[in-house]
Amino acid sequence: NAFGMGIDRGDVRCVIHAAIPKSVEHYQQETGRSGRDGLPAECLLLYTNADVQRWKQVMQRGAADSGDPEAADAAFNTQLALLDQMHRFAGGGRCRHAAICEHFGQTYDKPDCGACDFCLKELYEVPDSQATAQKILSCVFRCGQNVGAAHVADVLHGSRSARILVKGHDQISTHGLLSHVHRDQIMSYIDQLAEAGFLLRTPGQYPVLQLTSRSGEVLKNQTQATLFEPKITVREPTRSRAPRSDAGPAADEQPLAPLEADMFEALRVWRRAFAESRGVPPFVILGDSTLEEIVRVRPASLETLFCVRGIGNKKLADFGDDLLVVVAREARLRDLRLDAQPGSRGRSLPVESESAGAPAEFVRMSTSASMAAEFFRRCESVEDVAGKMRRAMSTVSGYLDEFVRSERPASIRAWVPESTEHRIVEAITQTGSDRLKPIYEHLGGEVPYEQIRLVLTHRKGRPS
Repeated sequence: NAFGMGIDRGDVRCVIHAAIPKSVEHYQQETGRSGRDGLPAECLLLYTNADVQRWKQVMQRGAADSGDPEAADAAFNTQLALLDQMHRFAGGGRCRHAAICEHFGQTYDKPDCGACDFCLKELYEVPDSQATAQKILSCVFRCGQNVGAAHVADVLHGSRSARILVKGHDQISTHGLLSHVHRDQIMSYIDQLAEAGFLLRTPGQYPVLQLTSRSGEVLKNQTQATLFEPKITVREPTRSRAPRSDAGPAADEQPLAPLEADMFEALRVWRRAFAESRGVPPFVILGDSTLEEIVRVRPASLETLFCVRGIGNKKLADFGDDLLVVVAREARLRDLRLDAQPGSRGRSLPVESESAGAPAEFVRMSTSASMAAEFFRRCESVEDVAGKMRRAMSTVSGYLDEFVRSERPASIRAWVPESTEHRIVEAITQTGSDRLKPIYEHLGGEVPYEQIRLVLTHRKGRPS
């Protein structure tokens, strides 16, 4: 497999397997593509027992094409053993992290990983698990311990196929004992019993089920067997996850507060627009983990921004000033204070910065913002300025907001039509709010956020 080749990014949020991989090693490598930036990620494995048969067919064709039959047989048997391990891992009813660690010869000391389907209680214990397990083990014994899992499942489900009738297995006492259970679920129970060591799958292309020394313990009620089924529920997404020791400071952070999460999404919008103006993917500009730390820190100066993980000399020089303008604007809109906490990397700027140490409420206008101000003094539109400066519209809107706040022009009619301004002012009065969303909704979504923001900024800057 070449899974994930060419994907050189750390912000993969989800990996979905639509079929079972051919080994636990492949599964670990492929799921490891997600969440490399230390932020939450989801891994979903969807499979059926038919996937195992398809892999066996692929492996068999590969062995047939080999010029060395003896070596091909050895390789084929090794591949089958790895596939069986993956099959048992997928069907098992215990912590997935513990199972993976044990597969690689390690010990997982925690009783609960807090991340897999088992530890998140996405599986529930089957009522009468012991009785169900005994029926399955008894059926394996009565079928002579020389048939596969599919045959045992068919017998328990009450099938009267030609294969069942020829062997006379429609006459044994376990025939139809689990007719009320879906056949696929019976197969899952068999997988779980095999993973727990209560059943043995013989090696080879056509494995059969056999009892083990532990089977008798279950049949005699000396040991309890526990079987699980998936819960079919709809739940709200969660940001909780098991901390990663190598993921950096973000891994131990609490989830963003609602206003911070809102600001995070606003910064993602800015990042996308900025990336489009540069002709690069958004993750090249800033990763999600860096954006999240920026939201937590809310830097008011280049010096503070430089202490955020993921911000280096090049990014600081390239768009540091622009980013500070956006951060100040978005924080002010949500009444969030700047310099809320230190960055994760304590360090100083390589060169002295004029904006370092600037008061949090009055970030010095950047070079780009100053250039934009010259255009705004001539009452040029945001579209024209964005074209001349080769900046994203959202960035230039931020420059205009800073221009109006710092220079307090008598009128903003060049950017907001008089009739629109009157509507916004009336909405502010009627809602009694100076926050964007209530005003936007009061206006029926007909007036852009940028114009509402500009009117609010202009009103705040006027003498009282």
